[in-house]
Amino acid sequence: MVNEALEYYDFRRAAAAVWTIVEEANRYVERTRPWQQDRAGQEASLGTLVHACRALAVQLEPFLPTAAARVAAAVSGPRLVRPAPLYPRVAG
Repeated sequence: MVNEALEYYDFRRAAAAVWTIVEEANRYVERTRPWQQDRAGQEASLGTLVHACRALAVQLEPFLPTAAARVAAAVSGPRLVRPAPLYPRVAG
């Protein structure tokens, strides 16, 4: 039971870390408005967001290894690849 509680706690900490990164990245986009910047500003802003995606991949790896690997692969090269959905859309 103690191990189960620790695993649950670790999952909650990991999920909190992921959401912190996502929320900060969203606030950054809202604050910097890359679409309104010149080319140099856009490159700097998007570089920061790529760094955030790399951090997300690290945080996701322990409990979503396949998704984390796909995120990491998408942002690891010198050029970004065309994004694809991590999971299929569920019709509802």
